[in-house]
Amino acid sequence: MTVQIGRCIYHLGTDGGFEKEAHLIPERASNEDCLLPPGRECDVCNGKFGKLEQYIIRAFPGQFFRVAYVEETSRGRTPTANIRGGKITRAEPSPDSEADPTVRILGYRANPETVETVLEPDRSITTFKLKPLSGRRVSAFLARIALGYLCLEGRDVYASEYDHLRACALTSDPEDPSFFIPCFIGIHAAPTQEIRWFRNGESRLDALWAIQVTFPGFAGIIATARDLSPDDLEYLEAAVKQHPPGFLFVRHPGLTKPFTFVMTLFPATDENRRQLRELWAKRQSADDGSKS
Repeated sequence: MTVQIGRCIYHLGTDGGFEKEAHLIPERASNEDCLLPPGRECDVCNGKFGKLEQYIIRAFPGQFFRVAYVEETSRGRTPTANIRGGKITRAEPSPDSEADPTVRILGYRANPETVETVLEPDRSITTFKLKPLSGRRVSAFLARIALGYLCLEGRDVYASEYDHLRACALTSDPEDPSFFIPCFIGIHAAPTQEIRWFRNGESRLDALWAIQVTFPGFAGIIATARDLSPDDLEYLEAAVKQHPPGFLFVRHPGLTKPFTFVMTLFPATDENRRQLRELWAKRQSADDGSKS
């Protein structure tokens, strides 16, 4: 492999190697297209961000939708999600079967923190217990993606006006209160992925340069403007509340929030099954087309 010589937009150095591909949306979320140009992210930072991505995906309640919608992980495996007391997996039908993929919830009865499942005639309710989610790491995760997106937009991301994003992306220590950028997180219950500006045409909101990130199971918003005031954040929060899905405002790096995720399942109708088969077929077709 030819080594790409460049300058890392995160630690601003020319060392660390530039052999690895830099996926802005995690490769674990089946992203193969949203990449930084070669020479913009060094291999050392790439490795650090990979560990951060894994932490976010494993700790976030939306990981259920990653299992449901992501065809395979970066290692070519079917995605799974570990939960306290259990595991979420997807059972793939045989190639000659007309059956649909099935999401399975496995409970470990020997574990005292097992998931709770209530079975009723017309529904079942499952409660997932997840690892605590760190506000510091969520902010670092979104800052890294935001700076990379600004690079793709043609900004001079080596300029000092982006140093706050750089510092936030590289400072994932939950005990470090510095270089934290408040942000928003929610659940994206769809197979799509996207990075885009969060704007509505209002000059004050546009001036905050907020960026929204979505991929299966995860949604996040972070403002990239420097020196955000409390009034700016209050204004952004009001704007975010107007857009589904519901978002949690991560105000402080010391946030350590253990999520309890409750999911209610209802019996599927024939129409539900038809719609899901069509959705899955479109997803498979799109994936096959991107690999050809």
